Amino acid sequence: MADPAHKQTDAYIAQIERRMRREYAKAAREIEKKLNDHLAAFEEKKKGRLEALAKGKITQQQYNNWYTGQVMTGQRWRDMQDQITQDLLNANAIARSIANGYRADVYALNINYATYQIEEAGRIDTSFTLYDKQTVERIIREDPDFLPPPGKTVKKAIADGTAKAWERNILQSNMMQSIIQGETIHEAAKRISETLSTRNYAASVRYARTAMTNAQNAGRYDGYRRAAKLGVDLKIEWQATLDNRTRHDHRMLHGQRRDVDEPFEVPDTDIKILYPAEAGPGASDIPQREIWNCRCTLLAWVKGFEGDTVTSSPKTGDLTFDEWQKARTMTKEEQDEWIKAGKPSLREWLKPKTTTATKAIEEAVVKKPVVPEFTPAKTIEEAEKFVSQFVDTSQFGSVGVSFKGVGLDVANEFNRTIAEHYALFDVDKFGGVVAPAGNTKLGQQVSTAYAGYSPVRKSFVLNRKNMKTVKTAQAGLAEERRVCQDVLTHPERYDLTKMSPRARRIFENAAESGRTLVPETLNDSINHELGHSIERYIKRSENYEQIKANRSIYGPKVSGYACDDEGEYIAESWCSWRKGETVADPVLVKAFESLMRK
Repeated sequence: MADPAHKQTDAYIAQIERRMRREYAKAAREIEKKLNDHLAAFEEKKKGRLEALAKGKITQQQYNNWYTGQVMTGQRWRDMQDQITQDLLNANAIARSIANGYRADVYALNINYATYQIEEAGRIDTSFTLYDKQTVERIIREDPDFLPPPGKTVKKAIADGTAKAWERNILQSNMMQSIIQGETIHEAAKRISETLSTRNYAASVRYARTAMTNAQNAGRYDGYRRAAKLGVDLKIEWQATLDNRTRHDHRMLHGQRRDVDEPFEVPDTDIKILYPAEAGPGASDIPQREIWNCRCTLLAWVKGFEGDTVTSSPKTGDLTFDEWQKARTMTKEEQDEWIKAGKPSLREWLKPKTTTATKAIEEAVVKKPVVPEFTPAKTIEEAEKFVSQFVDTSQFGSVGVSFKGVGLDVANEFNRTIAEHYALFDVDKFGGVVAPAGNTKLGQQVSTAYAGYSPVRKSFVLNRKNMKTVKTAQAGLAEERRVCQDVLTHPERYDLTKMSPRARRIFENAAESGRTLVPETLNDSINHELGHSIERYIKRSENYEQIKANRSIYGPKVSGYACDDEGEYIAESWCSWRKGETVADPVLVKAFESLMRK
């Protein structure tokens, strides 16, 4: 029996196929109408030729040549070909869009399920945050290679026009068959439209199934990889769908077990695959025949729990997968009702089955860093090694650690601020720090800033252009502050109507505080981003509703930017408080203080 995540993935595929059928049925009706209209124009001439054929005045070949010359030549035929092939390409594009719209759902479902398997097997809390479609979509927008769809050759065919030429050839061939078979107008129009739409529907379903298998196994693989990075000793196993449609290579892969990051190998070949239907830059050497229409999946085996990690039942342990997900997102009131109903709390459920087998895992899943004393690094490599102590790269969407692109003094200033932060506050490790090139999606996100924080990735993103050295960064911050202060002091010198509505609001809200932004130094800018990193703690605070209500009062006292939204209100208030100012909301400050080390 398939596991619940695999069943839900199959349900998504069924939804996709239903929606695709509707699109291609619509396309078939349009194509049939166009063909009927085109062929009807030659109906009168056709009658005369058929009479001549019946009387033996012309041969069948002469009739076919004449009709072909009438129907399949000239601008009218070319125009109709273009219209029909465009209808098909439009239907194909819609179908792919439908399929791609489900990829984030399937990935999130399966990374969650992979973690459930690990936690159920070892009864260990890996401090996992459930992911949903929106979270995964944000990552894909930032980094298209995070979950690339299969079929780059198909995309190239569309781009260079060969896909359209292929559709034209198929139409040409089918029309010729109709003429040879002597079909009526309506018979020809109906058969050709059904042939074309059915063929394209089958290709799109093949794409959808491949894309869903890719997303399913990418999610599971990343979940297992995260667990392995935390120190969980596990193996992953290739599971084929064994029936008369299973390709030979995947039968040979069935049952193979590997360490995470160790590829599966097709026997007697050089083919290596990390997970079923793998796609993306790292999978360019995998033959397409190994990817398309793949129905295989991954399982995990945790050392010490081999008999419990994978089960044929959708219910494992005391909590089903659905119950486990629900338990992770409950309010206190919901938890009380849950326990009254006789369900175990997540804490109780995670009590180890075997103390010896889980001790190493418990020690590995320590999210709070031990804070070392800060010492300025002499090289970028040393700086990266130092900050890595505060980073958990197993976190979903982690960018890793790289100071490439920024100066060593900037890296040291970042590390000094980070070390000070963790020395004072008892908070989780973050997901990474990177200074991407300006032409990348991540780089573009901080193109107008000095740094940014991605809550989805739990990672810091530095602007390498603005942070070449501490001196250039400080000079840039000082100039920005000077211009903003000049606008506030002498608004008559500027045409504020040319500003964006958001920028105008920030300046208007800066009247009380006398500043648009709190940060004055590079240290302040980093602290502002650290304020974003602790947002999730504040939003879980029992007084968060009061904090939100107080924003309209205290936001203008902090800065114009603090009035922008709840996230900037927390980040600007945090930066102000860390600078030693006393203008922030006392309720919010109390929430900040609750994070301090005891």
